[in-house]
Amino acid sequence: MIRLYLPPGYRDDDIREAIAEMSLAVQIVSTPPQPVQSAQPVLWDDEVKYEGKTAILQFLEEMAQFKAEWDKFQSDTCYCDDEGEIE
Repeated sequence: MIRLYLPPGYRDDDIREAIAEMSLAVQIVSTPPQPVQSAQPVLWDDEVKYEGKTAILQFLEEMAQFKAEWDKFQSDTCYCDDEGEIE
C-alpha cells in the first residue's frame, strides 16, 4: 500500500494532482507511519521512503511510465516499435 504523509498546512497540489491523474490508490495519512524529521511530504511504497516533493514526483513519474506500459498490453491490440517489430 502506498501511503502519503502531508504535513499540516501543506498547500502544494502537484503531488495530489499526479496521484489523481493516474487513479492511483494512495492512503493519505495525518500521522506518518515512521518518524519524519522534516516538514516535507513523505511517501512510502511498502518500506521504501521518498521524502520531499521532487523525490515523490520522480517516483510517481516512474509509476506512470510503468502503468502506461502495463495498460498498453491489457488489450488484444498488437504494438510495433519504430522498426516494425512486434513488442
